[in-house]
Amino acid sequence: MVDQLLGVPLGGRYVPRFVLGEGGNARVYLADDHRTGGAVALKVLLETRRNVEGIARLEREGRIAGPLNHPNVCRVTDMGQLADNSPFIVMELLAGESLAARISRVGRFPIDEAVDVIFQVLAGLSAAHRRGFVHRDVTPTNIFLTPVGPRSTLVKVIDFGGALAEDGSTPEGLPLTAAGIVVGTPLYMTPEQAQGSRVFDSRTDIFVCGTILYQLLTGQPRFQAPNLRKLMEAVAFRSPPPIPTLRPDVPPGLVAVVEQAMARDRELRFATAEAFQEAMLHGAASAAPPLPAQEPSSFDQPTVQLPHVGEADAPWNLVTARRKPVA
Repeated sequence: MVDQLLGVPLGGRYVPRFVLGEGGNARVYLADDHRTGGAVALKVLLETRRNVEGIARLEREGRIAGPLNHPNVCRVTDMGQLADNSPFIVMELLAGESLAARISRVGRFPIDEAVDVIFQVLAGLSAAHRRGFVHRDVTPTNIFLTPVGPRSTLVKVIDFGGALAEDGSTPEGLPLTAAGIVVGTPLYMTPEQAQGSRVFDSRTDIFVCGTILYQLLTGQPRFQAPNLRKLMEAVAFRSPPPIPTLRPDVPPGLVAVVEQAMARDRELRFATAEAFQEAMLHGAASAAPPLPAQEPSSFDQPTVQLPHVGEADAPWNLVTARRKPVA
């Protein structure tokens, strides 16, 4: 099947060259920017005539991520419309892999790397929180890792399409419909989301960052269940296995920080991303034992270089930039 967008200038400057990936209801292209001479990632929707919510998400992503201009947020540099008036957004082109891919490849992380990843995620989320927005769908799929040296990485938060203002409205000032309440993967929901709460604030994102830190440290998600109903029950009412039972070398101070971030009572969580960051650094430094010799850095493993693509509701089928254009 011929892709009608390949080679066709969009917005007077972007020329899609090949498909990077497709998932959920969107497709991402590598495109040439004729104005700058560089390459960008261009995200368009599929089936736009029956995809009102998808259009709203894509436009929301552009309106929220575009003005943030933070090094730990994937930059959205432009928005436009196709010939059929459906929207597209233009994003910076990233090389690396998603945190989900890294977890699948290496399992649990060295303690210092786990702390560094979440510290950077919180920095990007803090920029959104200061503007009054909650991401609501922070998952390993929506965190991208870009190597910037042999043993360091730049972390980017992606896909703000499900973000809301703290008053529960969209950037357009419209209330979120009931159909749009459940966003993302149940495994990374807060207890209040699993119980149907419509209240979101920065502590929603803080909780999820705690669950991801738990997974990076222990090598397993906080809950494993045979079906969705059991998983939702666990998320809503249970506590995960204590970290020391799964990994005794995690400093007690860091264990306490993760537990506070994941508190079922939202009032007991850190009030801000900055407070979480500060506590995490102090906790990691408290009597931290040396890393086991048999546990190499995750950066010692080969990293596949992939341009950035991402979608909140489905994993992307990623391909390398060496793929030939679709015929």
